[in-house]
Amino acid sequence: MLKRRVQALLQRSLGLRAYLFLFGIWTIATWRWAEPAFFHFLRLVPDEGVVLDVGANLGVTLALLARKCPHAQVIAFEPVPWNCDNIKSMIKLLRLRNVSIQNYAAGNSTGVVDFQVPIVNGARMHALGHLAGVVDDRQHGEHLKVAICKLDDLGIDKVTAVKLDVENSEYEVLSGAVQMLQRCRPIIYCELWNNENRQKSFELLRSLHYTPHVVRSGRMVPFDRTDDSGQYFIFLAGE
Repeated sequence: MLKRRVQALLQRSLGLRAYLFLFGIWTIATWRWAEPAFFHFLRLVPDEGVVLDVGANLGVTLALLARKCPHAQVIAFEPVPWNCDNIKSMIKLLRLRNVSIQNYAAGNSTGVVDFQVPIVNGARMHALGHLAGVVDDRQHGEHLKVAICKLDDLGIDKVTAVKLDVENSEYEVLSGAVQMLQRCRPIIYCELWNNENRQKSFELLRSLHYTPHVVRSGRMVPFDRTDDSGQYFIFLAGE
């Protein structure tokens, strides 16, 4: 695939650290077109309390959240070491004062787990890292041991919003955060593929009185369950 070969060439010629940094800056500038639903979510996030970016990757959404909500505390959860290094560079470049980084994955257990970052045509797919076994792991990749924890075990309070993108492990994160969701009732922005993980996540959030919404033609509307084309969801808490 030509795109992956170009990525591999740039990663080799620039070095992974420089490539990720430049890619992150470019993505911040273009993210509005790549994922417009996130910006609808961003407008809903209050400038107070604590905002969680679970699966922060290179720090793109983290930077956008921190700049939009300067009076909130924004916490990034990212287990991949070189992604965390890039987040630190982004924080320094953008002079973000309200950000902290937790260098581990969130889930429904505590300890150390296997984690894989795919390598496709020589390109390290930094945004597609995932817990081993949650997607097709037959492809070549780099294997890591990463720390994992339950959000409920961290005792974080006053959470107003959660951005969640963890490559098909969303249900595990949500099931490890039930107490926090019940206590704080944050807005949730979540990428969910159309599979069992989505259905289990929907069922869990429905039991907590959350309603899924999608963005259609620039407007946020309740999700129609007969329409399976949605991928990015905004969950609002009800009574």
